[in-house]
Order: sequence, then structure tokens, then C-alpha cells
Amino acid sequence: MISHRLKLLQGDLSVREFADRLSISSSTLWQYLRGRTPPAEIIVRVCERYDVTAWWLLTGNGEKDYGKFREVGRLMELMYKNDLMLELVKRIAGLGDLEMGMLLGIADYLAALRGQQKDCKQCGEKLDLVLQRLGQAGEGATT
Repeated sequence: MISHRLKLLQGDLSVREFADRLSISSSTLWQYLRGRTPPAEIIVRVCERYDVTAWWLLTGNGEKDYGKFREVGRLMELMYKNDLMLELVKRIAGLGDLEMGMLLGIADYLAALRGQQKDCKQCGEKLDLVLQRLGQAGEGATT
């Protein structure tokens, strides 16, 4: 569960300290630590501030550290320009539709946050739906 991985990232920090680092209230953090799936904005914030991959945070699978995925932004930009590139990346990485949708959703959300797209709310809502599905699918995964 996401809550378990959030607790791993929290380490020895108090709930208040961890919440402050994520720029959320302690009560909101408590909800996430008790099993509520955080919205896309919080998932992205956790990943950025703790240098972990969204896939690991959501499912407990794959690489935890973001290090080898630093070039994803450039790759996503290429993929948006070329549908063939998108399909190629999907096949090489062995990603299913859900995983690819998650990557594209995160890319859309980050682009919107940076002001490159006009409808941040819509892409955030799409990503939230994917995150909820991943959170439900990942509940049975072990870390």
C-alpha cells in the first residue's frame, strides 16, 4: 500500500515534520498514512522531494530511486511528438496500458504545473483516476 511506502519515506520524522516537508497539513498526511490514496499533486510532490519513482510509490514494484529515470522528461517530449516513438517506448519498456497511461498522466500533470498546458485541472483529474486504480491494484503488492 502507498501508506506503507510513505511511512518508509517518513523514517524517524514526526508526522508534523513529514507533513511540513510535503507542504500539507498533519491531518491530511494522517489520512494518507492510514490508507487513503493521495491525489496526483501529492504523489508528484512526494516523488520530487524524496527522489523516488511514482511507480514504486504507487505499487511497491520497480525501481525506488528516480536516478535512472532523470531523462523521462525529454523522452516524454519526444513521445508526444511522435506516436510511433510512444509505441516503441511502451513495447521496449514492457509497459501495459495502465502503466503507460500513468506515465503520460504524470507527464501531462507536470507540464501543466509548469504552465505548458492550459487545462491543469482536467489532466490532474485524469491522473487522479489512474492513481486510484493503481492504488487499488497495488494494495495486494508487497514491498
